[in-house]
Amino acid sequence: MLSKLHRLADLTFVELTLLLQLIVLSLGLRFALSAIPLHRLTSLLSRTATHPLLGQIPPLHIRYPTDRLLALTELATAVSHRNGHCLPRSLLLFWLLRARHRSVSVCLGV
Repeated sequence: MLSKLHRLADLTFVELTLLLQLIVLSLGLRFALSAIPLHRLTSLLSRTATHPLLGQIPPLHIRYPTDRLLALTELATAVSHRNGHCLPRSLLLFWLLRARHRSVSVCLGV
């Protein structure tokens, strides 16, 4: 908990704004996971992430460095999903990287 607070204190205003947007998206994914089967959700995310307007959500993520975006995504899902944040993080990264027109896939392992 304390380490999360230290990481939050080190963020710039733009990073805090992007983090808040990622938290909202992560919570939306939590709801979507309970309502939509995973294969349909990944298909929907893949199609909408490459849409010219929808791929811009959250704003500014396209112009942000990938390594920093990965750290913010990890923090956003850790804050919004106390337990079991691996799948929401993976889906959020799937969306963000797909919006950058990268070839990505979600792989599940046990």
